[in-house]
Amino acid sequence: MTEVYGLLVGAYSRSEYLIKSFREYFKGKLERDELKKRILIEARKIIELQNEAGLKYIIDGMLEWHDLLRPIAENLLGVEVDGLARWFDNNAFYKKPIITGEIHRKNNILSGYIYPDLVDMGRWKLILPDPYTFISLSENKSKLKLDDLLFQYSEALNYELLKLQRKYRIGQVQLSAPSLVWSKIEEDILEIVGDAIAEMFKGVTAEKMVYLYFGDGLNALPAVLDYD
Repeated sequence: MTEVYGLLVGAYSRSEYLIKSFREYFKGKLERDELKKRILIEARKIIELQNEAGLKYIIDGMLEWHDLLRPIAENLLGVEVDGLARWFDNNAFYKKPIITGEIHRKNNILSGYIYPDLVDMGRWKLILPDPYTFISLSENKSKLKLDDLLFQYSEALNYELLKLQRKYRIGQVQLSAPSLVWSKIEEDILEIVGDAIAEMFKGVTAEKMVYLYFGDGLNALPAVLDYD
């Protein structure tokens, strides 16, 4: 029997109050403890709204995420974060990751950005950039090949996912994959991306989802249907 249910597929917008709070924090006018207190208040409201709407899986709001890539980029060895770049063809921007060498995880990649304790066990939804989107939106100064970088990223994130799975029993992991459909990709690259995603999901028991947006799905179909 087919199951149909609603989901949030991206970060929740910060309120004007929280936007102002972040500005005060970065200017040194607000302590981190007070900022976190305000984040938690909004996160609980966002979670309550999703529960009231009957959503199967719940995001914590992702209120600490300044963009989709930055939490990961800031916590990987071999990656630095540099100037702003435009997020596809809209008026949003992201801090561009600069790949300087082999990619390895540091310690806890996401610990400062997530609040799974606020969500019922087994219902927390985690959203991450897929390997190709992260690497393709980065500047590669390492001279390493695309396939090497895809698998190094996947291995680092797989370790993080397994650790979070043991602690929080993740309900769903979504890979946001706009780069897969932004333009036509060669079939051999799509196949490598599929293998990298399989590596990233190795041992992960949560429901898995690849979210395609900002482009024509035919740029990745039918290859993406075979991704594990």
